Amino acid sequence: MKIKKNMRFKNNVLPLLLGLFALALFTACSQESSTEDGETKQAIKDNKPPFNPKELRVAIAKANLNYWLEYNDSLSWEKVYRHREDFHIEFTIDKDGKITFDKSSDPNKLVFNSTKKEPESVYLFVIDYVDDKDAHFNWFLRENDLDYKYQNFFLYYPNNDNSNEWVTDHSKIPFEYAYVDKYKGKNTKKQGPVGIAGYMRFLKPNTKFDLTLGLFYSGKKTKFDADGKTSPFWTPSPELLKKGEWLSKFKIPIEVKD
Repeated sequence: MKIKKNMRFKNNVLPLLLGLFALALFTACSQESSTEDGETKQAIKDNKPPFNPKELRVAIAKANLNYWLEYNDSLSWEKVYRHREDFHIEFTIDKDGKITFDKSSDPNKLVFNSTKKEPESVYLFVIDYVDDKDAHFNWFLRENDLDYKYQNFFLYYPNNDNSNEWVTDHSKIPFEYAYVDKYKGKNTKKQGPVGIAGYMRFLKPNTKFDLTLGLFYSGKKTKFDADGKTSPFWTPSPELLKKGEWLSKFKIPIEVKD
């Protein structure tokens, strides 16, 4: 059983991690002069249409951290000292909210432990969107150098979406998420996470809520605010919201136990 579990981990999670490492380390060779928005005139001319997801694919594995840093846009891979083999989930969500678990998922349910029980444990989320032509978002970013236009957010709605507004007060959100992906496209000198890979920890035991993953596109401008920073994981900044549009929102039902 141990051998099978190890093989399953290598066959499913490790290729995803290696792909993300390669994507995160990818740097375009050329740099062009930038406009005041951090985007070149050529980039505006060659502006690609938004990537329109038809489904969301998620892989989740468990890991231990040396310690959890206060949120500062991202968390370096070096802080992870052990990826565990006792928890591995892969599933797909379509536009109607139907969840299909991969046969290799163990367990095949979305139940997590809180920091009260396991303060050192976090969950690695590896996220990919797929469009109606079966194109993958991760490769779309790399091939078109458009990471500076997209950001993935993790939204929390009170009362399980009975409200039309997500929570913008960080202190009222029952989870933390740290981006671990960073990119540098040829059309911008700035770096910032897209949010397709990161570590999550759940702060409140015995809770159930819908975690909403939202992909935002900044249109003809960059996702960076005037101060050069990206928005936090839990909400786009007011400045970013004025620039672009939501391309998709997918809900993941989360149950957190003690």
